[in-house]
Amino acid sequence: MKVVLYSILFSIMVITSAYASALSPPPETVALQNKMGTVTFTHQSHQQLACQLCHHTGNSEKCSSCHGVLTEAPPSKNMFHALCKDCHSKSKVAPGKCKDCHVK
Repeated sequence: MKVVLYSILFSIMVITSAYASALSPPPETVALQNKMGTVTFTHQSHQQLACQLCHHTGNSEKCSSCHGVLTEAPPSKNMFHALCKDCHSKSKVAPGKCKDCHVK
């Protein structure tokens, strides 16, 4: 009986937190700090992309909660460079050089 009750409570918590995170608006500006200089961008400038492209886990946790912490997740630098640089290099309007994004 306790197991069923705990399962129901856990399910309610998961559904509630997923619903709440879906309702809360994203921050206007994202700033990723690193030794080459802070990379700052707006969510609005990336709205044409699917949210899951960056938020691949389906939640809005910070990237650093897994990347660079869990062995199965690639380091943040590798992940951002693969995702951001590849997309920016294909675009005619997105910044393409290191110092265009990394600002000290």
